[in-house]
Amino acid sequence: MKYRISKFLLLFVSIFTSLSASADVEVNATNFPDDGFRNWIMSNFSGVGDGVQSYIKVNFDDVVIVEHPTIKSIYGVTVHQRWNTARYSDEGYVFMVWDFRSPDEPQIHVRTWQPDYVDKEHGQKLNANDVFTLGDFDL
Repeated sequence: MKYRISKFLLLFVSIFTSLSASADVEVNATNFPDDGFRNWIMSNFSGVGDGVQSYIKVNFDDVVIVEHPTIKSIYGVTVHQRWNTARYSDEGYVFMVWDFRSPDEPQIHVRTWQPDYVDKEHGQKLNANDVFTLGDFDL
C-alpha cells in the first residue's frame, strides 16, 4: 500500500511542478461542469466574450508533503501557486489534507488559499510560520 501512495505522491509532485498548457479551452458545461465556476470564469477571464480564454498560466513551486504523525495515509500538502491571466493574477499558498486510507478513492478533506501578502499595498508579506500546515487542523 505504501508503494501505491508513494507512486501517487510522486505523480502529484510531478504534475504540480511541471503543469503547463498552451491550447485554448472552451468554457462550456463539458470542460467546466460547475455552473457557478463556469459563470465566474466567463465574467472574469474570458477574452472577448466568446467563451475562449486568452490565457491562464498557473505555476507551482515549493511543494511540501508531510505525512500525519499518528494517522497513516493522511498527508498535508503545501504548494506555492502563481496564477496569471490577462485580467487577474495572484500568488499564494494552497494547502490540502489528502486522505489515502482508501487508495482507490483518495479524498481531499481540506483545501485552503492564503495570498502571499497580508497587506500588499504596504508590502506586508505572509509570514512563513503563518502558512497553514497539517498541525493547524484537528483530524
